[in-house]
Amino acid sequence: MNAKTNAIKSVCEAPTLSESLKNFRNNENLLENCKFIFTKEGEPNIPEHVRQRTFSNGFGIFNILLSDSIFVLDSEILNGMVKDGTVNYTIDSSVALDSMAVSYLRRYLNNQENRIPKEFKEIFEYLVQSKVNIDPMPYMMENIKNVGDQSKVASILEILKSYEILKNIDRDKWFEEGIIQSKSSIEQIEENAKIYLEQMLNISKDNNTLKYINDIYNLRYCLLLKIVLIQLSNPQRNIEAKLEELLEFCHNSIGVLPLREIVIAKEYFKRGQNLKFFGKIQKGNKKLITTIKNMTWDIYHIVSMEKNIPHFPSEGDYFIPAFLTFDKRLIEILNLYHIKSIGFSKESNEIYPLFDANEFYTEINGKPNLEFYFSEEAKINREKNLQLKTNLQLKKNIESLINILENKLLEYS
Repeated sequence: MNAKTNAIKSVCEAPTLSESLKNFRNNENLLENCKFIFTKEGEPNIPEHVRQRTFSNGFGIFNILLSDSIFVLDSEILNGMVKDGTVNYTIDSSVALDSMAVSYLRRYLNNQENRIPKEFKEIFEYLVQSKVNIDPMPYMMENIKNVGDQSKVASILEILKSYEILKNIDRDKWFEEGIIQSKSSIEQIEENAKIYLEQMLNISKDNNTLKYINDIYNLRYCLLLKIVLIQLSNPQRNIEAKLEELLEFCHNSIGVLPLREIVIAKEYFKRGQNLKFFGKIQKGNKKLITTIKNMTWDIYHIVSMEKNIPHFPSEGDYFIPAFLTFDKRLIEILNLYHIKSIGFSKESNEIYPLFDANEFYTEINGKPNLEFYFSEEAKINREKNLQLKTNLQLKKNIESLINILENKLLEYS
């Protein structure tokens, strides 16, 4: 771990904001182009449309922050605070709609259905807010593999047109007539949808971008395969034994300890199919592998929100992503895990999220067989082992593990 990463980590992990400020000052030469977001108690101060919210039908808006009240920090803000005692900054945001949300909503576009149910009126009233910036990226990412198939292009284009309508709803038509239609012309909607389609085609041909997407996806897919295999192979085994097997796999086989997925796994080992995200995971499911692949996309979108905070093209000083989902299984997962603070460099790919995992650490406290994997010794060993491998070797290792795990799981499908 280099000096800059250590400095970012020291600011994020400080137990209080005052100590975070102190650590930032002590390392300001290393952190000149770094930014930090801390969640805190108090009145919400992020844009209202990206605050956590559950609609009456159980659907909801989710960001990945522990709180809707934040404190931000960078060199410019610190200097402004020291000089003037106060400082202004801007927050940009977007709201990603998952595929399920769009499939529900698109039937009510352009007055295709005469009557919009009450539970959807509430959501459309949210969407007509002028500040809601609709992001179609979840759908686009899931369908990059299909964009080269001419038999699927027309249906993809229709979905992209739905996103475009939802991005630019005619407020007057909605409030006066209760109709959802775009302020843009049919030609403009078509043209913008084709721009999205072109972006998808470009991504499908860009090896670097595909590698970035696949690396994120394959790691989570590999983890979900292992988590499901542990559970299906012996559901009655105690939670600690299951967790130990998963941690050993993460430590020795993939070389990283992805805390989000570990926390999700612990909850699954505890609740089994009662954790609805895993509700379709059962012996005899002929589409078991396909089911896990689809679940991986859900996890991928959560990870993407985290990675978009520093890297999303933004017009503000800071960027807060949110997610509108109708998938109650996914909502259950989103509520398990939140970011307490996050630090990142604007000039590199360095990003350090600190998760609110106190409950998890409390549960493994006093269990040395589990605590070991979170020790400094274990972290150093993992880092050393990763440094000995090339990116290609790491990629091939994950692909090999996926092949092994898929074959083992086929015995249960």
